[in-house]
Amino acid sequence: MNWIKIEDELPNEDYYHCLIYCPQSFPKNIRVIPATFYGDNNLFYGDSSEKPHEDATHWMPLPNPPTK
Repeated sequence: MNWIKIEDELPNEDYYHCLIYCPQSFPKNIRVIPATFYGDNNLFYGDSSEKPHEDATHWMPLPNPPTK
C-alpha cells in the first residue's frame, strides 16, 4: 500500500476508514492518524476528534489485521 495525495485522489466511499498523514497535527509527534473520510464535505475526521483534520496531505487504506 502506498500513500495517496489528497490533491490527486480522495476515497470513493462515504464514511471510509483509513489512515491520514497530517504534518502539522498536535501533538507534533503524532503524524499518522486513524480517520474517517466523510464524502458529504470531503473532509477527514480523526477517530478521537469532532474537528476535521484540514492539514491532512495524504491518506491510505487501513492494512489488513494480523491473521494470528
